Amino acid sequence: MRKLLVISEPNIILGNGCTRNNALNNIMQAYCNYFDEVHYLGPTDDSNIDTFLSNNIYYHPIRGYSKDIYTRFKFYLFTFLYKKEINKIIDNIKPDLIQVRVPSFFSSAIYKVVKEKGIPITSYIAGEWDEALKLNYKDIPFINFIAKRLFNSQKQIVSNTIPVCTGDLLKERFAKCDKDCYAFYSTTHNTINKRTKFSHPAYRILSVGRLEKLKRNEDAIYALSYLLKDSDKYGLTFIGDGIEKENLVELVKSLNLENYIHFLGHVSNKKELTQIFETNDILLHTSLSEGTTKVLPEAMSYGLLPIAVKNVGSNNYILASNNGYLIEAENPESIAECIKRYNNLESEIAAKIIDNCYKYAEEHTLTKELDKMWGWVFNKIKNENCHKL
Repeated sequence: MRKLLVISEPNIILGNGCTRNNALNNIMQAYCNYFDEVHYLGPTDDSNIDTFLSNNIYYHPIRGYSKDIYTRFKFYLFTFLYKKEINKIIDNIKPDLIQVRVPSFFSSAIYKVVKEKGIPITSYIAGEWDEALKLNYKDIPFINFIAKRLFNSQKQIVSNTIPVCTGDLLKERFAKCDKDCYAFYSTTHNTINKRTKFSHPAYRILSVGRLEKLKRNEDAIYALSYLLKDSDKYGLTFIGDGIEKENLVELVKSLNLENYIHFLGHVSNKKELTQIFETNDILLHTSLSEGTTKVLPEAMSYGLLPIAVKNVGSNNYILASNNGYLIEAENPESIAECIKRYNNLESEIAAKIIDNCYKYAEEHTLTKELDKMWGWVFNKIKNENCHKL
């Protein structure tokens, strides 16, 4: 029997029977095709839940951790207080392989305990911790020093595990650890949801992700204000929550855009998410730091035009086949011009771009990507004689 333990930061929510992160939920469901048992160790805010089984995945909650930056630091620095609890969970599971998903205070803290167990560990590196911290928490004293220290700890994890990086840019960055990394272009879907009717020009813009400084959500808002000067048909919808929501809502009010911009918050219902994708035309991703932007191919599978910041994560790779647009960072006017340029194309040319989106989604389904990733990981374990699965 092969057992996988996934360690990651998204909260376990009993009412949902899974984590708060839809992408992670989809990925772990797919992991069940490669392992006899899949276990998830993550934080929870619910003091009433214990280990439970849902949709063939075992969930093991850890309390005392939250998204508050100071609580994160405290948990990371005082992990020894949770060592007994963590060891008990690991000993009960008896995993054959552990996946530690970073960057994350939670995962990095738990790693300090599990690395002593002698179990093979693969790391899943989904972003650049140092850049993310400096952008999101620049007002915290000594954040540059802290970010550097934490990034060095992340490099230690990479050096002592079998590392999977989300995209070639991260792979190149961590190659300095003298470690053979796998570049994984992750997706969250297996189905292609082709539209019965091609929509062009495109007016309905969707932004998906956490509302935080790193994501530069304000760029989407300002871009919409420029677009509305040409047509009042444009609209913008945000999916996601985060510490910047209040500031973004105030910005919308100050620009008198309440009738054109909607904040839907976190959406976990798959049917509702599908409906949202089906009723929008453009996926706009303004984030300044990513690993593999999973929402890009997800949007492509629904026939949305993807627009993302160039030279960020794997955006250049994903949008390299005339299947979307790359934009300059922190430049709302360039976003607006990009959308107007697309809308001014002949419909046949615009339709070809969307066809290319469908093609990318078909070639990079979740199952196809995971087959390659797990094949590489299993082969590395075999070659390194870490453990016999």
